[in-house]
Amino acid sequence: MLLLANAFWGLSFPLMKAVGQLTQRVSPEANPWFFTAMMVMPRFVLAAAVLATVLGRRLRTITSNEWQQGLLLGSFAVLGMLLQADGLQYTAASTSAFLSQFYAVLIPLWMAVRWRRNPGVWVWSCVLLVVGGAGCWANLIGKRGDWGAGKPRR
Repeated sequence: MLLLANAFWGLSFPLMKAVGQLTQRVSPEANPWFFTAMMVMPRFVLAAAVLATVLGRRLRTITSNEWQQGLLLGSFAVLGMLLQADGLQYTAASTSAFLSQFYAVLIPLWMAVRWRRNPGVWVWSCVLLVVGGAGCWANLIGKRGDWGAGKPRR
């Protein structure tokens, strides 16, 4: 199941890139943020519908503290997805996927700082494999990158 989830995650980048390019061709005068919103909105609408269906009447028992926490976490998720989808319009799908999976580095780093102890050689070896493998896959190794949005890549 994990392999299938990763396959869908990896395929979502070129698929969303293709959808963005097709939408740009159909409506070239539209604002890029319109495309970004249209890429992100269906995911959250579907997630809300599934959650409402699964929880049903238990949705009424959620406390105000849980609502606040959920809205805060959801706000970060929306912001992250919007920035990711917008960035996808300006870079290759593989580069966007590489940058998106940077959590594989941030999580062990955060845990090392939080717990004030080294997670070990095994974890850092895995981090190097993730960064190296994804960097090769995204064709970033030995390539000079420039900062800034630039023009949308078609």
